[in-house]
Amino acid sequence: MEKGKETTNEEERPVEVDEGELTNIELSASTVSRGLIDDFANDNLLGKIVRSEEEAYTLYNEYAYEKGFSIRKAKSRYYEGTRLIRQKEYVCSKEGFKEDPTPSETPSYNRLDVRTGCKAMIRFTVKDDEWKVTHFIAEHNHELASTEERHLLRSARNFRRPKPRLLNSVETLTLTTENTGFVQRDQNPASEQNLVFIEGGDAQSLCQWFKKKKNGDIMFFHDVQLDQEGRVTNFFWCDGRSRIDYGYFGDVVVFDTTYRINKYNLICAPFFGINHHRAKVMFGCAFLLDETSTSFIWLFKSFLESMGNKAPRTIVTYQDDAALIQAVEEVFPDTSHIICPWHIVKKASSHLAGLYSNPAFAQLFRKCVQQCNMESEFEETWQRMVEEYDCKNHSWLKTIYRYRQKWSTAFSSNSFSCGVISSQRNECVDIFGGISSSKITCLTRFAIEVDELVARWRDSELKSNFRCKQGAPPLVIKKSSICHQAAQIYTHKIFELFEQEYLEGVGALRCTELSSSGTLCTYRMVGDMDDQKEHIVQFDSSALNISCSCKKFECMGILCSHCLSCLHMKNVNAIPHQYILKRWTKSARDRAPSHDLMDTNRRETEVEYHTEMMRWAYDMITRSQKSPITRVLLRDSFRQIDQELKRVEADLELNVANNAQASGNSGKRKKNASNESLKSRKINDRAVDNSVQANAHANIPFDIVNLNQGSIDLSTAPFYPFSPQYLQHAHFAAQEAEQFQRNN
Repeated sequence: MEKGKETTNEEERPVEVDEGELTNIELSASTVSRGLIDDFANDNLLGKIVRSEEEAYTLYNEYAYEKGFSIRKAKSRYYEGTRLIRQKEYVCSKEGFKEDPTPSETPSYNRLDVRTGCKAMIRFTVKDDEWKVTHFIAEHNHELASTEERHLLRSARNFRRPKPRLLNSVETLTLTTENTGFVQRDQNPASEQNLVFIEGGDAQSLCQWFKKKKNGDIMFFHDVQLDQEGRVTNFFWCDGRSRIDYGYFGDVVVFDTTYRINKYNLICAPFFGINHHRAKVMFGCAFLLDETSTSFIWLFKSFLESMGNKAPRTIVTYQDDAALIQAVEEVFPDTSHIICPWHIVKKASSHLAGLYSNPAFAQLFRKCVQQCNMESEFEETWQRMVEEYDCKNHSWLKTIYRYRQKWSTAFSSNSFSCGVISSQRNECVDIFGGISSSKITCLTRFAIEVDELVARWRDSELKSNFRCKQGAPPLVIKKSSICHQAAQIYTHKIFELFEQEYLEGVGALRCTELSSSGTLCTYRMVGDMDDQKEHIVQFDSSALNISCSCKKFECMGILCSHCLSCLHMKNVNAIPHQYILKRWTKSARDRAPSHDLMDTNRRETEVEYHTEMMRWAYDMITRSQKSPITRVLLRDSFRQIDQELKRVEADLELNVANNAQASGNSGKRKKNASNESLKSRKINDRAVDNSVQANAHANIPFDIVNLNQGSIDLSTAPFYPFSPQYLQHAHFAAQEAEQFQRNN
């Protein structure tokens, strides 16, 4: 073949996360030798040889999958005048930068900017039908996908990679995108499985399911309550992942008792929270036979035990039942209890009947529930409502008024709630919407469906984590440094909320300075449009401390539009670090579980320490089990820790032995010293007796200290008989003599 001048052709295929068609070159492990795959751990493909373009793509794509990045085709160089490839390049999908749209183009705000200018690439040079790697760059300038996220990489999606982890059993009935390698739209509906349950009734079947879960998950926890006749009444369970998640996001727990199932009319009561994507995360679930304080107290204690006795900062409930309120106060005395305002508003339409149909009354009632920022404002609005509509003696209004601190935002604005109390029910509470239940649904079937639902939640979180790692969300204001900072730190969902607050703050608020004293300034914020409600913002420029009367940061954890407007006006171009809540960031899980729930002012118990370390180890084991490399890494780390622990334990045992020996030697020395002291005192006593007889009538004080120190001539020392000094000396000598006899 005649070789001439080469030509270049760009074959770039832009990669958008979760969009587009599957790559037309399928991976096949058989096309790449086992030796090449083994070299992936060495980060060196330079000099490797394959036989075709397909094998070249497969080699780099397999390497990319093992490392955790996606690839795309780049430059192709041809021999002049032919379509024969001379050189072929493949690059990381994050190579280059996204071009800004021209003014005439309509920008698309729903696509991630995944390009980071990464230089990682590979170049094959073709000669005599051999494709040899002649240039290779392994370094990346971005975070790589973790083991459980690699199936989401676009270039790694396929239908032929074997998946040995798929099991056909009750415990692993759910096929998640993680263990299949497909994204959700790639999957075909699974065939219906016929589950076989142990005979003997629902309770026995459910307990057997608990045992099976426990066999496969050492941190699986379950508890069962019996009545006085030994019959099962209540169930509670949570898996190991739920206990791990509680360590990260257990500051706010939502407890819902509004869902009933099957022929027993059992209450299905889940404990769940909100993760860093503002999505639901399950902490545990219960089946309750009734809603008595006894059942609630048992359930809360079981939940607390499963979580290592770490109580949440806030618990949100969806019932205003007295038994539930009593149980929360007894089991969680230091936890803020919030009754969901949405629940109170919903009940008003049924309890207040004709009154609530009046728009003016309904507006006042909703203001009391959700729109009052101060207690005085609530009391004033409530009194106005009950007086104008003559409902002071209404039984339901009197009942909920007693618990007003738990459901009105005027009292709960200082309690952190992740924004749950301001959300609609269908956003945060209707968690069993995807589960069908009938009067013939058995408990085990429903528990398995809950398990499958939670698996879908976790798969959704995995995808959200992956998207956050792939690129930053598009910015409405591209030149804003504070928005760039927020986009890099926060998850995409939280950034959307932050950006909305920022845009409202800089574009829809009027600011008036009320006072200024040194570095402390006070401002009044009022909306430009119909919202004429005032909010007071205080800002200390020395420490960049800021607060607002709306209390959004206290209850939600992100700065409100009023605070952001003030920071913008003061030319503060970054979010002060004290107002970046770790739980809302992309790195929310990059810490030891339960670290933020620990009370540093007290010493943890052995049970708490055991639970804490079990969670941490379980989390690492779960993350490492999907890759041989991470398994070896964790085993080696545990082996090193074990050796270090043994060394420290040996040192501690040696110290204990040395201390015991030193204590024994000290005891012997004390015995010898006591013996010598006793002999000395006997000699002294005889000398004193002689002195007493010789000086019986001498009225001269005697210095016992000088006597013991030997500075007085005992033969001539004057001594006053039965003086306090003499009696003290005699009593002390008698005590030492008795002690010496006991020791010997």
